[in-house]
Amino acid sequence: MRRLLRKRIVVLAVLVAVALLAIACKERIDKGLVQRADAATTTSTFGPVADAYVSASTPDTSYGATTQINADGDPAKISYLRFDVSGLPSGSTVISAKLRLYVNNATSDGPGARNINTTWNENTVTWNTRPSIDETAIVGDLGAITLGRWVEMDVTPMITGNGTFNIALTQPHTDGSGFHSREGANKPQLIVTTNDNVTPPPLPDTTAKIVAAGDIASSGNLAASQATAKLVSARPDATVLAIGDLAYEAGTLTEFNNYYKPSWGAFKSRTNPVPGNHEYIGSTTKQYGSGYFNYFGAAAHKENAGSYSYDLGAWHVVALNTGQCYGALEVDGTRARCGPVDPMIVWLKNDLQAHTNMCTLAYFHHPRFSSSKNQPSALPWAKTLYRELYDGNADVILNGHSHNYERFAPMNPDGQIDDGRGIREFIVGTGGRSIHALGTKVAGSQVFYGGYGILEMSLGDQGYSWSFVPTSGTFTDSGGGTCH
Repeated sequence: MRRLLRKRIVVLAVLVAVALLAIACKERIDKGLVQRADAATTTSTFGPVADAYVSASTPDTSYGATTQINADGDPAKISYLRFDVSGLPSGSTVISAKLRLYVNNATSDGPGARNINTTWNENTVTWNTRPSIDETAIVGDLGAITLGRWVEMDVTPMITGNGTFNIALTQPHTDGSGFHSREGANKPQLIVTTNDNVTPPPLPDTTAKIVAAGDIASSGNLAASQATAKLVSARPDATVLAIGDLAYEAGTLTEFNNYYKPSWGAFKSRTNPVPGNHEYIGSTTKQYGSGYFNYFGAAAHKENAGSYSYDLGAWHVVALNTGQCYGALEVDGTRARCGPVDPMIVWLKNDLQAHTNMCTLAYFHHPRFSSSKNQPSALPWAKTLYRELYDGNADVILNGHSHNYERFAPMNPDGQIDDGRGIREFIVGTGGRSIHALGTKVAGSQVFYGGYGILEMSLGDQGYSWSFVPTSGTFTDSGGGTCH
């Protein structure tokens, strides 16, 4: 009897200890104190210190104490979350940040995350007193979400280390979404992973520098192209990649001299250009590239119809003329443009086979993937090029055409994320012509920004780093990757 009683006491003590441990862990999650270390990385989970939503239909009502946060397009609803990130290892670098939410109102197209520019108070914020948010850049984005499940949104560009971070959830569509708030049963979480190597390995001495943008100069917006030119001028050691639609509207020699030359023309000697559709059929008086080839001369490589390649540091770089593809037939009407047996495609295949560089970058005007409202669809020849570059183990593609900045995850030609062999696409149609708004967010899109600027990249022996530099404002996007 005594032995049985002792066993029951031991079991009861164990159960009490487990319960107390569970309570302690929950409190630490709520306070953002849970950490897990694996080798050279640390993962920390933080709960929000404030959250609320506002609604245009009840503009003077505060929803800071409800058990749900909402995002909707009609009636408009915006949610706000604040996280205090602390205790990250000194000198560490944030390599991943995920906003984790529990769904209690499903939708076919979930909200996106935006930075909040001004202060807000959980207990008093209303639609009429709501804080200003960054309307130009969506950092994270959710697609279809299912009721009663956790979902994750990549917000890595927002979280820079220890500090206070404010995130807005917005949704342009009328099929609204809802999530548990910090007053709900399943509180939001911010999961931050850091690389704890205090001193990252330096880039090798063979690192090459490039700056890039397309869609640059026109009579109606010279100030914008001159603003991006100032950013290029501040990087005199970088090779300049001009990614098509360089002189509007038709790419005539006069337009190049009047609009492109006073801005980006200052870097002509270090520019490796490609043409866009405006250099070919940009107006009723079609140039078919004549103004472009005359302006750039030998650098335009007319002898190979505007496509060429070269080595830059340890990288092989391929420049492709998709301006000639913009239409059903070649100029003389004899055959389809830019299909699988087109001379440019055959040349590209042979060029990739002939070069054994570990790292390859390609640039051409028309993107395979785009979330731009004005240029949302993938053009058929862009998919053909993407397939050839994917089969040739290319690492990075730079495009223009869509007048915005957009960065994608490494993708295969069919639009699926492929971290092993996928190509990372950057759209940099931000040279100065105009800006396009966000349309439907394409799968794999990680960052979208509607503003002028340039992309600068460092190309190392086995990898690359990037940073988008705007002409104004605080938006930034930077990171790095390794070659296949």
